[in-house]
Amino acid sequence: MDGRELTVRGVSPTAAVGRLAALVDPGGAAVAVDGRPVAPTATLAGAAVRRGAALTSRPAVDPTATHVVAWRSGPLAGRDDPIGEGVHVVGRALPRPWLVRIGADGEVTQRPVGADGDVRPPFDVVPVGRLEGRSTEAVTGPGRGPWTVALNRPPRPPATPEPSALVPPDVPVDDEPGRVGAFVSLAASAAGSVAAAIVLGQPLWLVLGAVSLLGALAVRLQQGRHDRRTARRAADRHRAAAAAFAAEVRGRHRTAVDAAAARPDVIVAVRLATSASSGVWANRAGGPAVAVGRGDEPWAPTLQREPAAAHAPVLGAHALLVDVPLTLRLDAGVVVGLVGSRPATRAVARSLLIQAAVAHGPADLRVVAVTSGSAAPWSWVRWLPHAAHPGDRRPLVAAGDAAVDRLVADLADLADVADPAALLLAVVDDASLLGAATAGARSLVSGRRSGTAAIVLAARPEALPGACTHVLAVDADARTGRWLRRPEHAGVDQTVHTAGTDRSTAARVARALARFDDPDAAPAPVLPTSVRLADVCGAAAYDEATLAGAWAALGADPPPRAPIGVAAEGLVELDLERDGPHALVAGTTGSGKSELLRTLVAALAVRNRPQDLSFVLVDYKGGAAFDACAALPHVVGVVTDLDDALAERALVSLEAEVRRRERCLRAVGVSDLAAYRRVGGDTEPLARLVVVVDEFAALAAELPGFLHALIDVARRGRSLGVHLVLATQRPAGAVSDDIRANTNLRVALRVQDAADA
Repeated sequence: MDGRELTVRGVSPTAAVGRLAALVDPGGAAVAVDGRPVAPTATLAGAAVRRGAALTSRPAVDPTATHVVAWRSGPLAGRDDPIGEGVHVVGRALPRPWLVRIGADGEVTQRPVGADGDVRPPFDVVPVGRLEGRSTEAVTGPGRGPWTVALNRPPRPPATPEPSALVPPDVPVDDEPGRVGAFVSLAASAAGSVAAAIVLGQPLWLVLGAVSLLGALAVRLQQGRHDRRTARRAADRHRAAAAAFAAEVRGRHRTAVDAAAARPDVIVAVRLATSASSGVWANRAGGPAVAVGRGDEPWAPTLQREPAAAHAPVLGAHALLVDVPLTLRLDAGVVVGLVGSRPATRAVARSLLIQAAVAHGPADLRVVAVTSGSAAPWSWVRWLPHAAHPGDRRPLVAAGDAAVDRLVADLADLADVADPAALLLAVVDDASLLGAATAGARSLVSGRRSGTAAIVLAARPEALPGACTHVLAVDADARTGRWLRRPEHAGVDQTVHTAGTDRSTAARVARALARFDDPDAAPAPVLPTSVRLADVCGAAAYDEATLAGAWAALGADPPPRAPIGVAAEGLVELDLERDGPHALVAGTTGSGKSELLRTLVAALAVRNRPQDLSFVLVDYKGGAAFDACAALPHVVGVVTDLDDALAERALVSLEAEVRRRERCLRAVGVSDLAAYRRVGGDTEPLARLVVVVDEFAALAAELPGFLHALIDVARRGRSLGVHLVLATQRPAGAVSDDIRANTNLRVALRVQDAADA
């Protein structure tokens, strides 16, 4: 209620809103959640208190407001300031404030203070009612926790197809030279008749020539009238075609202007996020298209051929889209350099970042911010669901060289827990972080990391890295800028009315998005720091009465199944019958190998009666691994490297047990332990036998015959209910082809190299 951020843990969603509000404002009587008034007795879940929700002592909407000042460009772009009837000074901090008057009839007049001429304000004054309904409300469902909701991302309409290419009309050809040639031919014919009459002395040639000349002249005159009519019709057709071409150019230009004006910009992004619109996270393919501000953009229709010079005026008159959002697509490999004062470049970077976060969900976009100084200017980024490490929810924000290097190193495992196709958008707040060749942040802009786009801030163009594909110089007040490098439109005015965003607006957008889970994103694995045996086995692990009841409820043939830990998806269980029947465990000293074996033995003992399952424990690295398990009623023997004679006796006993089991199955005519137990009656009871060997590499070195006997047991024990669990530090040197062929279940802890894993 005073701008403080509150982290709440251990509070039930059924708790009253008033309890939480009292922590922020003990004397407050009214409570509003995200601007909506709610009763203090309402539950947190009922009041839709989500991650990032804002609790205030009054509703966010001013009841006297009739209009909203919607900032289009400048350092306040995206912000909405409500105003009511009367005269208001808007933009007092700007070099040129504006006077805005709202009349009683709703008429809006506005003029700059101390300026004449046609100056366009960097804002629009919009009636409050027109801000609603720009997009339908998003459909949400249960989130991955009580404080978030899953945002449905419905199919989007296909893109509007490009119009067909225009065909410029041809210029009509003047056939005057053909007519002149015809008259020359008639004159030559007449001259020939006169010459013949003189030479031959026959006046009749003159008569014949005159008759021929008159006939040809009559035909020529008739043809001339026909040619003139044809030429007039062709000229009319050409004028009509030229007019239609010009009208089509004007129409397509108007369509292009309308389409450009409808491009998403920071104003649209803020309203989509804060109104929970279905337009949030609407894009999937390609990098996010973000608007850096407003300005002129070249335009020309698609033509099938080169137009005639006569069409140049109409094409030239429509060669620009004037004062439209200027968008830039942040595809992989694009590096945008922002040059100017730190406040101005940060304002523009905030605008680009929130536009990208509203357009693309965490399944398609990850955001990281690094800076050389305090992390406070970028603390709002922590609310973005795009800026949380999917492995442990750490915010991907770092300040200082050491912290940046650690963060960049952690980014290497993003592909293991997130969609590797997701774009990583990095904001480097200070180009000095890229100075050293070994700097961790340099990998974010050098192109060495695939699938990365970046925004780099610098005071001077010379400080930017050479990988920058676009460079925008921003004025000190963040109202205007100029492209120093923009490959798309190199031949047009490079002035931009930049769109910056203040920290409060960016934080409001980030908190609005914080409540959403992206259903298309991989769930963030949340692993506990420790797991007790009771957490995976229940109260039966420690309470005798509960354990006795659990054993009594078991059937005649309980599976050898044991929980060994917790993963992000829930409980992890090993079933020796289903997953095995034999297991191989690899792990170096200190990796938790013995702890895993003890957990497996204890969990199997909790889940099985002693008459259903028994253990032989072999420890060949000192004898201490199974000291805590020796007293279990399931354990029939513990073998260590301290007594070689005991190991030899255990080997003889194990071979005898295998033969006994074979005789028992043969006596009742069945092929496996499950069928034997179903026979029941007076059959001799057979418990599953689990032989657990810790460090079988040492056992193989000292007693090769023991290991060979175990391999023989592994081949014959599948149907006899005998299971082997073999553990070693060095699988590369100890795991033979025979062991590998008979151990279907394999668990790798920390090992020395990839071959061991």
